[in-house]
Amino acid sequence: MDSLEDKAEKAEEIGDLALALQLWNELAQRDLDPVFFTRCGRVAQKLKRWDEAESAFAQALRLDPSFTLAMEGMGDLWATRTDKREAESFEVAKDWFLKALHRERNARTLTFLGAAYRALGDNTAAREAFTEAVQRDANNAEALYNLAITEEGHELQRSIELLERAIDIDPRYFAAHQELGKLYQKAGDLPRAEYHFRRGFEIEPTDC
Repeated sequence: MDSLEDKAEKAEEIGDLALALQLWNELAQRDLDPVFFTRCGRVAQKLKRWDEAESAFAQALRLDPSFTLAMEGMGDLWATRTDKREAESFEVAKDWFLKALHRERNARTLTFLGAAYRALGDNTAAREAFTEAVQRDANNAEALYNLAITEEGHELQRSIELLERAIDIDPRYFAAHQELGKLYQKAGDLPRAEYHFRRGFEIEPTDC
């Protein structure tokens, strides 16, 4: 690995995002590599430097218009940025996820798409996206969790089963334990509800 790339990776790993952004940007400008511009976009997004992130993803796509990771990154940016109207942002995010999926259908992007549909109030489309995500990758805990949330109002037992699968894959999935606690409580199974609430507290004491 290039020593500069190694430094950028390490800076990002230890949470020095300002340095990581500086180094990824240096690499991107040096090599004109869409991968490095996409890394810039991801770090700028974490720093909530929305316009800078958008510019980096756009540059990646100018260099390679078919680069799906940059399309997905642009979608995720619009789904999380707080400097635009929410409805507009999720519409733009949805369109970018659809563009990425036109090139490459995978569980990760389908899960992002489902979340965008849900934010836009289209639960039917969200359920379809999450269902396909689980079909494509039965071990995607995030897809299982999101499908469970979408199914919750319709099939309580189905939601519980999906969440149990999610924590089998990721035993420290805080949100899944919390949701399971609520669903078991609703189902009247108080011992299981207590167990999952307790596990959630053990994993993230400050969030309970």
